[in-house]
Amino acid sequence: MTQSTDSNAKCQHQAVCGGCQVLNFDAAQQTTQHLSRLSKEWSEAKLPTLPQQIQIFGDYAQGSRSVAEFAFRRYDTGTAIGWYHPNHLELQPLERCPALNAPLQPLFRYLAQNPPPINRCRIRIRVSPVEQLGCWIDAANTDILKLLREADWLKQLMVQAVVEMGQKHKRVYEASDGLSLRKPQLEPWFQSYGPKGDALPLWSTIAGFSQPSIQLNARLIERVLLRIQKSTATNWLEFGAGSGNFTLPMAKLGLTITATESSPVARKGLKIGIQALENTENVQVSHYNLQRNTAESQALIEAAQGLLLDPPRSGIGHMKEAFKSAKSTPQTIVYVACALKGFVKDAQFFLNQGYALVHIEGVAQFPNTVHCEWIAHFERQ
Repeated sequence: MTQSTDSNAKCQHQAVCGGCQVLNFDAAQQTTQHLSRLSKEWSEAKLPTLPQQIQIFGDYAQGSRSVAEFAFRRYDTGTAIGWYHPNHLELQPLERCPALNAPLQPLFRYLAQNPPPINRCRIRIRVSPVEQLGCWIDAANTDILKLLREADWLKQLMVQAVVEMGQKHKRVYEASDGLSLRKPQLEPWFQSYGPKGDALPLWSTIAGFSQPSIQLNARLIERVLLRIQKSTATNWLEFGAGSGNFTLPMAKLGLTITATESSPVARKGLKIGIQALENTENVQVSHYNLQRNTAESQALIEAAQGLLLDPPRSGIGHMKEAFKSAKSTPQTIVYVACALKGFVKDAQFFLNQGYALVHIEGVAQFPNTVHCEWIAHFERQ
């Protein structure tokens, strides 16, 4: 069992905030809880016995998150920004958030002290590898229009950070006739790592998905690349490539990759990242959705020696139908799971398809929470 810094941390908001559910547990206790949850879900699904030695890698100290999303609510008694506690119906106001890294703390305090003039929204804040601050506001269309017309609050926020709004991640700009929204603009808001630890910029919007910590992402990449290198596969199919968190490091290994991603914005960011590589001919970006049982998705599965899966919390979904319909399937599967329930269902499917689980481990990407990123390695028997 691999451990890192003990948390033993205190936070004045622990009693009312659900953001860090196990902040009072040290590293050993958090590791034990992660393993217990895995064992429980696995045994309830009546799957074969797990390996006896399962490692959990990570740093349990506070102050690691470079990306975080909060709820905002306006009540008769005032405003609150933070995470809901399971035992509280109302959102409790936070003065600060120790989970955030140092560059994000001033932006969070600013938002807590200068709340938006609307009743509710979601707010994602992040800091880039070069410490550029960003803020995404996801609100009802009527509230977005209200903020644009009122303008003063947004203008003040734009002094603190780059601002995006709405489900389409549109950038807020100041024009001669007031504030306006323009199409999404991609910037290197996050960072992956090559096999030698070299920085690989990932291009996305502020609202785009990423791991919660630029720093802790290095360990996740290291562990996933290790499993890939344990395989003999050189031709890989990737499901859920995003902006290239795994694609770019795999390309640096000289592997041939077909990276599938259904989001046009994410694909655009992925292509920008690929263009920065020395050798780009071994990476192909595909818009085909592997969760659809089509001739194209079946052909991609049949052509791959290795399959890298980084699906949403619900798992690979209808990709199972394309997988069963394919005439041949990859020898190796490396699965990166952010949620146990979806992963266990998918593991059951792969085991039934003749694969064996040869390795599983965890990476504590969300320190002091019940969440763990699981890396599973399957080989076809």
